[in-house]
Amino acid sequence: MVEHADSEGWTALRSAAWGGHTEAVHLLLDAGADVDGSDAEGRSALRAAAWGGHEEILLTLLDHGAQVDKADREGRTPLIAAAYMGFGDVASLLLERLADPGHRDRNGMTPLLLAAYEGHEEVVELSYSKAAVI
Repeated sequence: MVEHADSEGWTALRSAAWGGHTEAVHLLLDAGADVDGSDAEGRSALRAAAWGGHEEILLTLLDHGAQVDKADREGRTPLIAAAYMGFGDVASLLLERLADPGHRDRNGMTPLLLAAYEGHEEVVELSYSKAAVI
């Protein structure tokens, strides 16, 4: 029952990660939820946590073995989501966990290009302070 999904493919784990519900994420993982499970579009709980800027949940999922570079159908990884949304701290955590800074989505956009396009200076500056081209 932990893996039951709604009509859009959202599992309880992905919903909890999206909503920033840390305790629920822990309970679901302890109950055997698939840390890398995703909806029909390939969106995982890790990508949802990155998109929402939920650092503690992101670390929890990574510590439970979530794939740091798992991309959805559009080629968007958690790092691309964090960069697009402007969450520098989340992007930094993902880079520390060896996320691929050069990954391109289906439109050829890298995390750095998306951050620059969206005007997220903190994430753009991160590429220099971390000596990584995101």
